Amino acid sequence: MKRKILPLLVVLFVVLLAMPVLASPQLQINENNLSLTTAPVIKDGTMLVQLDTIGKVIGADIDVKYNRYIKISKNESLLELIVGENVAHLNGNTVSAPQVPYINENGKIMVPLRFVWESLGGEVQWISATSTASLVYEETRAGLTANELMVKSSNEAQKFDNYTASGDMKMSLAMEGIDDPSAPDKIDMDVDFTSYYQKEPLAVYTNQNMKMQGLPEMPAELQSMNVESLIKDNAIYTNMPGTGWVKMEIPGMDIENLIKQTTSLDPAGLLQLMKDTGIIACYGNDISRDGKDYWVINVTMDNAKYMEQINKMLPMANLPESADMKSLFDNSLFDMYYRMYVDKDNYLNTLTDLDCSLNMSVPVPDQASPGQKLSMDMQMSGSLKIDNFNAGMELPDVSSAKDLSEIVPVETTDN
Repeated sequence: MKRKILPLLVVLFVVLLAMPVLASPQLQINENNLSLTTAPVIKDGTMLVQLDTIGKVIGADIDVKYNRYIKISKNESLLELIVGENVAHLNGNTVSAPQVPYINENGKIMVPLRFVWESLGGEVQWISATSTASLVYEETRAGLTANELMVKSSNEAQKFDNYTASGDMKMSLAMEGIDDPSAPDKIDMDVDFTSYYQKEPLAVYTNQNMKMQGLPEMPAELQSMNVESLIKDNAIYTNMPGTGWVKMEIPGMDIENLIKQTTSLDPAGLLQLMKDTGIIACYGNDISRDGKDYWVINVTMDNAKYMEQINKMLPMANLPESADMKSLFDNSLFDMYYRMYVDKDNYLNTLTDLDCSLNMSVPVPDQASPGQKLSMDMQMSGSLKIDNFNAGMELPDVSSAKDLSEIVPVETTDN
């Protein structure tokens, strides 16, 4: 018996020692954890990450030609790489990369993290116990870190009672796992919108023009439609085609209080909220556009922390017990990235570019194959402009809005 147990103990001991090496590599940016939808990989002791990760978390500008020739610029540094080669150029000088950039199975370019990060002026520490690359890159604009400038910009906007936001969005939704030949594989939608925010009394009005493609036998009126919504008096109003304004209240949810809590936080509270929701901000290269000078802030979000906050908010929505939203979000990967342009003259964030994706896998009800799942991949990108500060706006009259229960009767069960 002892002869059988001893080799087993030796194997167990070796496995325990190897666990940190076998653990999935992790990233930490300025002491903030960052979980990526595409995990880093380690080849021959070198960690590689997707090229776009570099742009997101250090604020570098990236240019790729022919899916092979790469230019990464940050402040005064310019790094040039070639897919499949370890010879690189840093500010015109020839240098050697420890691992060659390559294209992974998903068609994404992977680059050696430490080499790129340190070439652009950052610092990297390896925490072997957790297989974590701890990245540090600190810079300021006007004496403020990127997070501090975000807070200042938010506070400057709160000095105005109202403003408008306008922009356009492109969305696509791809689906797999539906046992219906007529079901679309992909739905595309283009949206242009105008929103109006008013602080006192609180009101948020949105007018959207949507064009949709991909749904078979879609009525013409649904291929292109206009949707209006208004948050006012702690209720949500929607102008429904053919019906008019409809009022919806969510029992147990104080909509106005939720909005006011977010917009009235002091600087310390805003910084803590950013940390809790997994926001990681860094400066991009300053730009000039339409005669104005802007600081650029790149913002990405830690997927794990963001989903944790979503799960905390779900009980506030007072959803039916049958709606297993927690399970839904537990099986989701959310990747959000946006770029803020802050006007150097007034510290206002007047322009924003957005790029995000959501991957979700949910069980398919009433399917013949047990365990079959529906996979959804949503991609969204767009731009936003904020202006007309304190210009005011006449809100739509919703005094005669019908209650939602009049349109969609609520089923009741007799006990």
